Amino acid sequence: GANGIASGTSCVFSIDVEASTAGTFTADLAAGSPFTSSNTVPVAASAQLVVSNQTFVQPTLKHDRHEATIFPGGVEHLVVDINNPNAAALPGGTFSFTIPAGTTLVGTPAYNHPAYNTGNLQPGCSGDVTVSGSTVTVSNLTLPPKVGGVNGSCRLDYALTATAVETYTVTSPAGAFSAAGGTITNANSSTTNFQV
Repeated sequence: GANGIASGTSCVFSIDVEASTAGTFTADLAAGSPFTSSNTVPVAASAQLVVSNQTFVQPTLKHDRHEATIFPGGVEHLVVDINNPNAAALPGGTFSFTIPAGTTLVGTPAYNHPAYNTGNLQPGCSGDVTVSGSTVTVSNLTLPPKVGGVNGSCRLDYALTATAVETYTVTSPAGAFSAAGGTITNANSSTTNFQV
């Protein structure tokens, strides 16, 4: 109702918090605490935030291709791998790159496409892939954390075709990937090429 939660239903709410010093921080909600003007909390609850001093390592981005050479009109399969060497997931990531002039995308870029997936990829990748002209953009990307010594990673698969005989290059500079409002970026640049 207007002053409470209807019988047989539930209510979930969340609060964002942060801390600037290391330590364990606990939020307690005692039984009997006021909940509305006419209701109290029936059961005690608590939540903890653990903040530790850890060295943050910047993620890396790598372009790669499957075939060194294709015939005119053939299809080149390419990937972009973004690796997270940290124990915490990195949400809110975004990056974009431009396909080479003279090439055309074949099909739709996708995460961890089973036909092209040759890597040991971690689960948990999510994001939105869009194409505008020759630019491929990934947004709302969540990089999974490093687990058991294996970096968390996300792979974008895509395919290109071209007819002119020449070398085609795909590249991304340092900072092409960003997360946390641009405060987290890849420190390395990466380039791959293929020949028609």
